Formats: sequence, C-alpha cells, structure tokens
Amino acid sequence: MPKTSIKKNNLSAKDKSLILFIIVLLIVIWSSISFFSYVADLSKSSSVNLNKIVDSDHNSWINLPKSLEKSDLKNRVIILKFWNYSCASCIQSISNLKKIKEDYGNGVAVLAIHSSIFEHENSLNSIKKAVSRYNVDFPVLADINGAAYREFAVKSLPTYILIDPLGKIYSRYENSSDIDKLTKDISKLVLKYRFRLNKNEIPLSLKKDRLIKTILNSPNRLAYTVNFSTNSEVRPALFISDSGNNSIVATSLDGKILYKVGGNKSGYVDGGFESALFNNPQGMVFNFNKLYVADSGNNAIRVLDFESKSVATIVGSGDLGGVIENSIMPVANIQLNNPLDIEFYPDNNNLLIANSGSNQILTYSFRDKSVKAFVGNGKSGLRDGKSPLLANTSDLYSYQDEVYFIDSRTSSLRKVNKDGEVKTLVGKGLNIFGHKNGDPNQALMQNPTSLTVDDTGAYIVDSFNKVIRRYDFGTKKLSDYKSFKNKVDNNINFDEPSSIVSIADRFYISDSNNSRVVSINRTDYKTALLDIMPAQEIKKGNLVEFVTNSTIIKDVTLPKNKKIKVLINPKAGWKINSLGPSYLNLLVMESEEEARLIKSFDWNDVKNNNIELPTLATDNSYILQGFIYFCEDKENSLCYVKDIQRNLIVESKKHSNTIEINLEK
Repeated sequence: MPKTSIKKNNLSAKDKSLILFIIVLLIVIWSSISFFSYVADLSKSSSVNLNKIVDSDHNSWINLPKSLEKSDLKNRVIILKFWNYSCASCIQSISNLKKIKEDYGNGVAVLAIHSSIFEHENSLNSIKKAVSRYNVDFPVLADINGAAYREFAVKSLPTYILIDPLGKIYSRYENSSDIDKLTKDISKLVLKYRFRLNKNEIPLSLKKDRLIKTILNSPNRLAYTVNFSTNSEVRPALFISDSGNNSIVATSLDGKILYKVGGNKSGYVDGGFESALFNNPQGMVFNFNKLYVADSGNNAIRVLDFESKSVATIVGSGDLGGVIENSIMPVANIQLNNPLDIEFYPDNNNLLIANSGSNQILTYSFRDKSVKAFVGNGKSGLRDGKSPLLANTSDLYSYQDEVYFIDSRTSSLRKVNKDGEVKTLVGKGLNIFGHKNGDPNQALMQNPTSLTVDDTGAYIVDSFNKVIRRYDFGTKKLSDYKSFKNKVDNNINFDEPSSIVSIADRFYISDSNNSRVVSINRTDYKTALLDIMPAQEIKKGNLVEFVTNSTIIKDVTLPKNKKIKVLINPKAGWKINSLGPSYLNLLVMESEEEARLIKSFDWNDVKNNNIELPTLATDNSYILQGFIYFCEDKENSLCYVKDIQRNLIVESKKHSNTIEINLEK
C-alpha cells in the first residue's frame, strides 16, 4: 500500500510576526478606547448629593476623629448604606459590607447613614451604643433630622446607593437580597476606575475601642433550667447569649460562670467548646442537657451538648436566605434569615424558629430533619387569622397549647394556635408605637423584644420604652409592671432591656445597653444585680496564653536591682471587687514570641493591694499583665474590668520604684 504524503502546515517566521503585530495593535486600540472613555467621564463629575453628607455636623458622626471632608470621598467608590439598628435585615448586612471593604480596600468607602424608625432611636447616645454593640467599624452618620434620608429619596430600609468615583449615582438597591448585585457592580467600578481610585485610608476612631470592658457585653437573651448536669451534679442554671462577645455564658444563680462558649470574635465554627464560634447569638431553649441557640448572625440554629462539650449546627447553611415556602425542605439547603428565637412546640420533637428577616415562624422536625413554614408568607404587616402577616418576630413562648410571640416591627403581642391561626392582643400596625396603657384600642408599646407568660399574664420587655409591661389575661389590659416607668427603683435604670425569664419568685432581665442582668423580686419588688464572675484562675504557659488581644497601654521605666511596689488606686467612690478573679503576672521575654512566668499575684493579693515585684535586671524585657475587677462603692453597682498590659523598662538611672494602676470608669 503506497504511503500517503502529509504536508505540515507550518507558519513562517514572517507570518508569526504579522500575527503578533495584529495582537499588539488590538491591545493598543482597546487601551486607547478605554482611556478616552475614562477621560470623557471625568468631565461629567458631579458631587451635589454628597454635599448633604459632607456638610453634616461633625457631632453627628460616629467612628470619625474629625469632620469628614470632600477630599476624603474624592475618587472613591462610595456605598451609602441607609439603615437603623432595630431593622433585622440592616444588621445582617453589616458583615457583607465588612467583607467588601476587606476585598477592595480603601478605594471603596462605606458610609452608614442611620435613619430612625422609632422615637427612641433619635437619641445620638442610643445610636452610639448600637454601633458598638453590632461592631460597626466604618463611619456612621446619625441622620436624626432625616436630611440625608430625604435628599436621597429613601423609601425603605436597608437601602444601598452606589456612587462612582466621579460623584454620580451608579445604582440603587432597595432589597436586602440585592447585596450580591451590589458586590458585582462594585467590582465593575473598581476595575473601570482602577487608575484613579484614592487608596488613602479614611482615619477612624472606633467607638468600640473607647469603651471600658465589662464581664458581659450587651447580653441579649436569657434561658433557664432547673436540671443542668455538670461535674456529676444537677443544679439550676441561667444561660445568657452574650451577643457583644459572640458567646454563650452559663452561670449559677449566684453568678458564678460555669461555662463560656465562643469568644470575643465572631465566626461560624462547630466543634469543641474551646474552638466553637458564634455571630450575634440570640434566643435559646434547653432540653436534656443540650442548649439550642438561634445564631442570628450565622443564619443558623446551633446546639451546645454539655455531655460531649461540643457545638453542632442542626439547621442552616450559614447563608442569608429569603422566604421559606410552605413545603418540606432538606435541612442542608435551608437558608435562614436572621433567626431571633426558638421554642419547643407543640412537643419536644418540634422546634419553632422565629425567622425574623423573612417575617415567618418556621417548624423544624427532629424526626424528619426538615423545616417548613408554620405561619407567615414573607410579607410584613399586622394581619390575623390563618393567613397572617408578621413583622420581625423576635420572641416565642409556649403556654397552654398556644404560642405567644412578640412582633417588634409592629410593637405587638400576638399568639398562634396549633392550626396556625394568629390573634393580636396588643398592637396596631407597622410604625405605630408609643407608651400607653389600657385596652387594645389604647395600648401602645415601642419595639418590644421579649416576653414570659404564666397564669397571671404576659410580661413583656418593652425595650425602647425601657420598662416591663404586663398584659392581664382577665381584663385584657396592658399596664406598666407595678407602675415602674424607665426605672425599677431608685438605683436601677434600664437601657434597652432585651429579655426576661421567671425563676421562682423573681424575674431576671438582661439590661443590654448596661451590660448586666437585673433581678426583680415579684413579692416586694426589690431589685438586685446578678454579680456575674468568672471562675478564679491564674493564666500560665507561653506568651500566647499570657498576652491578651489588647494593646500595651503604657511603658513604665524602673530602676534596676530594687524591689518594685505596685499600687492599685481606685478613684474616689470606687473599690476593688473583693470577689472578682483579679490577677497580675510578671513575665520575662525569652524571645519575640515566648515569655516565661516569673511570679503570679492572685485575687487575694490584688484585693489586699499587697503586690511587690522582685528585683529586675537591665538586660531583660519584662511585661506586667493581668485583669483587675472593680466596682462603684455602693449597693447594686455594676462592676468593670481593667486590662493591664505594660512593658517594664529597667535602667541604671534613678527612677521611681513604684508602679501605679488607677481604677476608674
């Protein structure tokens, strides 16, 4: 068979050069078009709308050390986020905006414009506390008079307005589900204006960094059991979702911390108690030595198993979802939307979920491992019956075959039966709020958040009115609990209380903005603070274990070869907390990352103010590190924590051989 000759089609060197020339020419043409298009855009720059932002009074800004100037915003991609802190969807998106900032850097600026819905939110101080509580770390404008809201014709919250580096509005986003579209549009603008973007940092002075530490940080919800099993002992326990610390705290009724799960940073991590992380945990319910938690920031339901000392997720993919349809869905596919509370109903085989962001109450079946809608179709409002409308359901309480619940957005107390039929007991509709007692035709609340129910009525935390209310089942009237308005007695004033539980003859209330838990005796109405204290311990080990995540606040220069006296000086009217697990450690640095413990001083040394350091050598580096618990010197005072972190510099020159630690709020 004759061979077939195959001619190879090889390009000559001349052909290759021609192709390369064409490719280079196309690149030049594309670059020229992009450049001239970019230059043409420059002539269209307009920043009229931003003047309303820049010209705002500096005192209305939070997280800024000085007034915002036009130059701070020039040549940046700007996101205006209109929000308020009682809006569930608004809080959810904070983490999305932080991720955008991380991905795109200083070329993208986020300005959060706080627009109030409730009267209470018109207080600059309240907004500042919310900024700290929700860890908002970009500039916030308190738009109390609504000037920016009107200027940008905002109709709903949250609303995002994207502005390009030329000062033009690129697009608006009025649905919380539009965050993905917003992110894609930001990417386009960053690419288009990459040669123009201002990469200088806008100086910040974060509110959260200027707050003194407390043991609890914006505690939110409470739960209680008489059957908590720990260390072969069954005892009562109070559970606190310490939202500002992204942790769950279990305490005895005398305030001793039994467990703390989670840490100061937010995250979404299952596993052992020492490694698990939460993000703004909220409502809880306890059963068979397991604590179920609505982990709202992670859009998930988590469970703490106190037998295995582990945390697992039972519902939720971690992603923000929308409306759950009225059909069974696999748990792995469930995307919750800001779950705020959970409750067993109608039995322990089913868990109700207040899916606040979708205005629904859902049912999770432990048997089927599935979730379906119980009541609510996703629309926001106040409508009763078997096709009800809900509005940011925040708390659930099962009592006598029905579930009583709070809808914060309509400031309402409502209930639902097994058939899904809803009835409103107090409340008149969206954005209708106030502080009035009386029958349903008169009664008004302002952003209630929690309730507990017994045969004497429903007791409601009326958060923005800073008072506990009672709905009487017999008279069907709402009243202030024992006429305490804005205060429980002469010593205690609430500031956005958020949860209530009934334990024996007392109510326990989480006073969120005051970072404390208050108890009220239901017989004589006397109040007390739950004095929560960690277990006493002295830290030992390497540098990572000794040095906390705060910065060294002061260097102290000391003489060599002399004993050093440490004096703890409480300000007049303050005292060292004799029950607090205070301690100080003296460390010597053995490398940049390793430290060795020289001496420890425990709570008793601190309490007696009897601390003397050994002689120090000039050729070593030392650190004095620890915590001191202190309180106002009066009954029912709130206690604080002083974080001690000081470098000790030893010289041969004459210096004072005394280290002074001043204690004051």
